[in-house]
Amino acid sequence: MTVPCGVATLICSPIPGKGDYPIFYYHWAGKSILLGLRKGDHGAGMWSVPGGYIEPGEDPKIAAERGVFEETGLIVTVGIFEPVPFNNTLVDGRPWVTLFFIAWLGGEGSPQVMEPDKCERWEWFKGKQLPQPLFGPFAAFVHECTA
Repeated sequence: MTVPCGVATLICSPIPGKGDYPIFYYHWAGKSILLGLRKGDHGAGMWSVPGGYIEPGEDPKIAAERGVFEETGLIVTVGIFEPVPFNNTLVDGRPWVTLFFIAWLGGEGSPQVMEPDKCERWEWFKGKQLPQPLFGPFAAFVHECTA
């Protein structure tokens, strides 16, 4: 069986200082993270980072940048965690692999709800003060990073 694969991007602010490139949760916990309140039939009422599908043949990093733009209207350059964190979870009863990326917002632009059928609103939260409930793949990521 083929398992669908998607991307999720933590958009953080402010931009880190020199040498402060995030590697894992402890590096982004003090930053603000952009989360959207999901709606529709896929994770309704849960908070998550921008994300989406990887198109056939598409570079996952490009998919992450495209997903951020499609959902928020923000143009970002996605960085890569080392190693790239991922999880293999059930989403609505189906197996799903999510690759996690990071991007920094330097204060230019505000997130917009570009897909009103999928997202109610975007808000910034401190990394250690995340709202609940979190969408399954993002909740699993946070759990893995803080365990």
